[in-house]
Amino acid sequence: MGSSQPSGKDSLDSVSGFISAGAGFHLGERWTLSLDWSRYFNVGDEDDDEDFRTQDGADIDTASISASYRF
Repeated sequence: MGSSQPSGKDSLDSVSGFISAGAGFHLGERWTLSLDWSRYFNVGDEDDDEDFRTQDGADIDTASISASYRF
């Protein structure tokens, strides 16, 4: 059987920095809505992998929306 773990030289292991912002909104007494966004700068190394080209690294954006209800 083959291994599902990536080898050390193929892993993306560097991040030069990140920024993030978020906000939460109370909707009545029980509901809360939250919005979050993050950007990670220069993720990866300077190697060329078969499945991902990272000569200069890549910027990655993430966003999430969540809702919570209090009993």
